Amino acid sequence: MLGHANEVWVRKFQRSCYRPLCKKCVTKWIAREANKATKRIEETAKKLHMTPIHLVLSVSQDHYRYSYKKLKKIAYEVLKDLNIAGAAVVFHPYRYRERTREFYYSPQFHVIGFGYIKGRIGIPYRKYGWYTVYLGPRRSVFQTFVYILSHAGIKKGVHTVTWVGAASYSKLSIEKEPDRTICPLCKCKLEEIYYDYELHPEIPPDEFFEGFVDADGWKPVETDSEFKPCNFEYHPIRQVNDILESLVLAN
Repeated sequence: MLGHANEVWVRKFQRSCYRPLCKKCVTKWIAREANKATKRIEETAKKLHMTPIHLVLSVSQDHYRYSYKKLKKIAYEVLKDLNIAGAAVVFHPYRYRERTREFYYSPQFHVIGFGYIKGRIGIPYRKYGWYTVYLGPRRSVFQTFVYILSHAGIKKGVHTVTWVGAASYSKLSIEKEPDRTICPLCKCKLEEIYYDYELHPEIPPDEFFEGFVDADGWKPVETDSEFKPCNFEYHPIRQVNDILESLVLAN
């Protein structure tokens, strides 16, 4: 926030915690993660001159007792066997049984990546007992990520999307999006403020706004810096169509 005569710069944001375990903010988390992942896939496509494809690696039942860390290690070996040059990998611990309306443990890895797998798709089964399902090139990488992230495994301390090969952070550097929480005039970090009355006469209540307004009536928001994480490890959600519709309307 910057004083400019008797004015302050105000930019409206829709409040969100961006946590995947929050029922109110999960769609915003999905949209943000899908946007970031899509950009990295697009940059990898330019680098490799290839079209992204979608694969599903289904874990052998003999390996269900393995830890996530060990399963991920095998998944990366499978990707090497399939000749995948670079990819995004998302873990799905559960599937949904329509008859009983329950989730049951059936681990899979969804992969959006690059490679020519013709003649190799049977290798993972022969080596590990893992099935590989080829879902073809992606028409919309963003919507594929939205679908994948809508029921991905979420666990504290574990990245939901991991990157391998040419798409990994060590192999591909992407310019960061500009920070929209910076004042365009003084370049300082914006502070969270609120108006001490019901509505500001110059700012529409249900529309985006940014610009200078009179400083009178604005007060800083005092926030609690202590963060208490959710205890649940996974929160798969099923309403994919509703999520896609809400993201389209939001954009």
